[in-house]
Amino acid sequence: MEIVNKLNNLDDKEINIETKIRLCDELLKNPKYAFSKEYAGTFDIELAKRREEIDFFALGHPMIDSIIEYCSSQEFSGNFTLLHLKKNVFLKDFAQLFAKHDKLYLFIFSIKFQGYIIETQLSTIVVDENGNEIENLAHYILDIENYGKIFWFDRQDSKNVELDQNFLESLTEKAKKLVKLKTTIWKKEIKRLNYKVFNLETAKKENIYSHKQKSLFLKLESLKLKLERKINQRPTERQKQNTSDLTDEIRKKERLDKIKQLEEEIQFMERDIRKIQKKLDDLSFDYEDLKNEMKKRNLNKYYTNLLGFAVLIWN
Repeated sequence: MEIVNKLNNLDDKEINIETKIRLCDELLKNPKYAFSKEYAGTFDIELAKRREEIDFFALGHPMIDSIIEYCSSQEFSGNFTLLHLKKNVFLKDFAQLFAKHDKLYLFIFSIKFQGYIIETQLSTIVVDENGNEIENLAHYILDIENYGKIFWFDRQDSKNVELDQNFLESLTEKAKKLVKLKTTIWKKEIKRLNYKVFNLETAKKENIYSHKQKSLFLKLESLKLKLERKINQRPTERQKQNTSDLTDEIRKKERLDKIKQLEEEIQFMERDIRKIQKKLDDLSFDYEDLKNEMKKRNLNKYYTNLLGFAVLIWN
């Protein structure tokens, strides 16, 4: 919700139609980001599919990614906050919460998969002081359609909220474990996708390598055959002597020129053969380096990091 605070409110329209977002001066003047003053798009994926010409506001959109980066940087006031909920809005679905708890805790985690592909997912969870999940509450609170009706953004009578560091660290670990369980299916799907992409890319690189290697081998064998024929055309020592014994200087010069030309052609072919052999060696080394680099890149690891935290209280 700190991101929303940095935006001049969304136009008062339905969320499933095109929406305009106007950024505040603080963001526009920040030299690190090349923000436009206004963005038009939608938060509705179905609308974005129907109308490909408009922006889809989600992870991956330059504005959304830049604002998240800004809000998690030192330039912003931090990623911990206090959110005031309008109690009357929740009475129907979450009435029992207010009787049992005076506050709840919202965690936003970034789960990153680092493999041959890189994928990131945001996962949110609301827990009580014992680390028990309050199901469906995080989704309800962070639903963009609800933000205007469930929060007090101008409350000044904040309760005195003090969090013990050990309590917060323990609660964070409990929330992280729950999030890891909640994202198990996503992790398996991403791992399968990574395996598929990695194998496809490996096969593609191998086919390219094999094609280049085969082409160079064919060229090398062709040159070797031509070289062998040229070598067989070399005059014998007796023929050389006969040429030297010629008294006709014109015929003698013609034969010597042919011998010289033949030797030059042999030298050129031998040079070309060495070049191709070097290309084959380089190709092999480059291919091994490429395979090693792909293996290093394919870490198959997950990283779960706390992106944001909020204490929820209600009035």
